[in-house]
Amino acid sequence: MADYYEINNYSGNGHIRISREAFRSIIRHAVDDVQGASIAPKGKRSPFRVSKPIQVVFRSNGQVQVAIEVALKSGADIMKICTQIQEQVKQDFSLMAETVPFSVSVTIAPPTPAKA
Repeated sequence: MADYYEINNYSGNGHIRISREAFRSIIRHAVDDVQGASIAPKGKRSPFRVSKPIQVVFRSNGQVQVAIEVALKSGADIMKICTQIQEQVKQDFSLMAETVPFSVSVTIAPPTPAKA
């Protein structure tokens, strides 16, 4: 399995390869731009937490599947923020990587319990 995504004929000048870590970096910046949301902290695998809050999967059909787990501030409008995150990720990919066929799913992390 390749650890990069290749865009053929990038700007009509050849090929460009984008690493999985570059995708994660673009996603981190996109989520940081949305007020009231942040990337969920890494946690132990459980029914409610993932070990990697940003997952990037390169599919054999050329699609890139992105899954993001985010933490929201208390009282945040969940639907509005999730939509903003999806739009910001799409916009940032378009600006930084021209055209990449991808899907973005956003999952809300449960609140971290307060320490006693």
